[in-house]
Amino acid sequence: MDQVRDKLRIGGAEYSVACNMNALMGFLEDRGTDDFGALTDLTKLKPTDMLPLIAACVREGERIEGRQCSLSAKDIGEVADFRALTDFMEIFGRSMAPAVTVEKK
Repeated sequence: MDQVRDKLRIGGAEYSVACNMNALMGFLEDRGTDDFGALTDLTKLKPTDMLPLIAACVREGERIEGRQCSLSAKDIGEVADFRALTDFMEIFGRSMAPAVTVEKK
């Protein structure tokens, strides 16, 4: 699996980010839910969802790169600034967008 990972700078360190099904399932599991609703509509994401979602996507990105990462939402919250949050939302939004476009006839 040779994929280019998005990178996210958090607290002076750079991490690989993967917003794939493993990350999304990890996030939902951490939140104790099985509802994709908030993830399909970014306006439904709550502020309390942000750090756990970032943590899940960073852990998955790092896992794919072959590195062990145990960052938790609290770990990220200690060092993340608003730039990291907005950068992550751009990555997440791009990842959740359809990979192909359908041409109208």
